[in-house]
Amino acid sequence: MMLPEHRQQFVARSGLWQKGSRTRPVLDDQEMEGFTRKISESYHHGTQIALRVWDQEEVLTGIVMRIDALLGRLVLAHSTGRMVIRIHDIIEVRS
Repeated sequence: MMLPEHRQQFVARSGLWQKGSRTRPVLDDQEMEGFTRKISESYHHGTQIALRVWDQEEVLTGIVMRIDALLGRLVLAHSTGRMVIRIHDIIEVRS
């Protein structure tokens, strides 16, 4: 038996949607290559980038401080601190 509050948290964390099911956009190799180039530039040169992440409404802006290819995530330093982002969840990168 599951309480309604727990079910809502489970659905939110698992990525399942009750209404208006969204699908993750499929990115081609050329887009992924562009993402990689822009993320690498931000990391090596300290330039600011804007990231759109799959499960978040707002665009995240900051500088890439760390890239962990083994775990598939990066650390973005922005105005409110640092944030760990899964590389697989990035759907748009702007310089």
